[in-house]
Amino acid sequence: MKKIIISMLAVTIAVSAIAKTSAELVAEYNALKTEGSSQWEAGMKVYENNAKDIPALYDAWKNTNAAKFIPTEEPNKAMTKAQKDESIALRAIFAQYLIANPDQIAKTPTRTACLAVASRCVAALEEDNPTFYEELKSTKFVVDGIELPAYSRLNLAKGAGDTEYIKSAPVKDGMDAPDIYLEVLLDSLLESNDIIAAKNKCREIENFLLKRQSYSSESLLRVQAVNKALTSRLVDEKIQGR
Repeated sequence: MKKIIISMLAVTIAVSAIAKTSAELVAEYNALKTEGSSQWEAGMKVYENNAKDIPALYDAWKNTNAAKFIPTEEPNKAMTKAQKDESIALRAIFAQYLIANPDQIAKTPTRTACLAVASRCVAALEEDNPTFYEELKSTKFVVDGIELPAYSRLNLAKGAGDTEYIKSAPVKDGMDAPDIYLEVLLDSLLESNDIIAAKNKCREIENFLLKRQSYSSESLLRVQAVNKALTSRLVDEKIQGR
């Protein structure tokens, strides 16, 4: 009987020691998403539940085209839907690994890191290269022959404190990272001396959001609130005869 118990314990330990595969992580992620978790929440939970297995899986993934390019970019255009969904899920999971282990960012291909945790890249990479952001910006954010997507460029600018780049982004690009874009731009519009131009910018963003099939009602309300405040300022100035 004792031998049977010992054998069963050995089997249990052996099974628990088997590392999970990327496919299993993706399955966990998809289940959490189905239950209503956001991309960020699902990635974090999967990372927390599988922290010991993540480093080896990440090292095997970080140099692949799935890691270095988003599904719509040329190297990945031949991906199936399942492969595209997998790349998105793994990027969300591995982003949490990089956030928890920022020393790994410098050991990661630049493009992989910029797609996963762009806002953390500047601080991590400028420890060894203080001009990393300016050098990247001078290339118009082209890495491995392809410009980084708008959300990565804006997150990099946030990490570098480059508010001018964020403010000057076209609305289409800005709304790929609405929290960053609107926080900087709307503050700037409220302080603008050119109220008409500021209101026109608000109207441009409103029109862009309303024309999309899906949009953030929160973003629209923020823009409309600023537009309303600018209208009040304009009325006040006319009353005061400025």
